[in-house]
Formats: sequence, structure tokens, C-alpha cells
Amino acid sequence: MQLRNTLTAAIVGVGLLAASAQAAIVSGTYSFAASGFSNGFPNFSGSFTVSFDNAGSIIDSTALTVNTLSPNRFGTIGFSYGAAPDILTFGGAADSGGVLGLAGLGYFSQTGLEDFYFAIDLASSATPTLRDLVVTNQGIAGRARTVDFLFTPAPATAVPVPPTLTLSLLGILCLGVARRWTSVPSR
Repeated sequence: MQLRNTLTAAIVGVGLLAASAQAAIVSGTYSFAASGFSNGFPNFSGSFTVSFDNAGSIIDSTALTVNTLSPNRFGTIGFSYGAAPDILTFGGAADSGGVLGLAGLGYFSQTGLEDFYFAIDLASSATPTLRDLVVTNQGIAGRARTVDFLFTPAPATAVPVPPTLTLSLLGILCLGVARRWTSVPSR
């Protein structure tokens, strides 16, 4: 009976460890430099540092660092993350939640509005790619002829051993000890 309980604890511990291993904190800096906008917008560059959990979608968060943004005529900057398509989008905080990399949304047609979105595919991978960069100038959306994109991951930090891993290893060790005790012949 004790052996079965130990085995059950070890299996549950390993299952919990496997379930928690799928989500990850993604952290890094996403930078771009763009020129030749079709709507006459001037050269545009920016750099954003953000950390997010890729386990679920995030809508319109302002928990990011705007390292540079030139020109910066956009007010508060926000980001959104779509977990299922793995797309990260930066833009005006009031608008970035609905964008997720799709052009032609209603707010781009407002006269006089300047806004932007900068969308990244495979955002939680080691090699994200630029999906789209759109800037509005006097209500007219435009894309750049040239865009340079760079992702710099945050330096790796030591990750403490989670309690589930410790408990799993302890359960496996107990299983080995219990097996040894039951296999030692009586004298």
C-alpha cells in the first residue's frame, strides 16, 4: 500500500511539472527602423522592452518600457499579445488591444489621427519576425518601403527549482527506497 501511494505521488508530481513547463516568460527588446512611408510619414524608429507570459492573451497593457520612439506623437504606448497566433503588437494604448497585426481598422480612417502598430509573428520564439508596421498620417495608413527589425532577448537568469520538481524527485527517491525495502529477503 505504501509503495502504491509513493508511486501515485511521484506520478502526480511529474504530471504537475509537465503541465507547468508549457508556459514561459518571454522577455526582450523589439526594435525597428523604418523609412519611405507611402503616406509621407517621416523616418520612424523605436525600441520597446517587454516581459510577458505566453500562457494567455494580453490586451492593451502598458507594462512595457519605451526605450526610444522617434518621432513620438502617439501618446501612451501599449502592447497586446495573442497567445493562439503568437503575435505581439505595439501601438497607441487605446488602439493596440484590437489590432493584433490587422490593417484597415476603423480608427485608422479618422481624419487627423496619427497612430501606429508594430506587429511581430512568433513573438515567444527565439526568432520572432516582423509581421507588419503601419503608421497613420492625417488619417491615411501607410507602410514603409524599408524596415529593419531586431529582437534582443533579455539575459538569462538563474531559475529556482520549482517545488513540484523537488517533490517529484523526492517521490522517485522514496519509490526506489521502498522498492529496495520490499525486495530485501527476510532472515
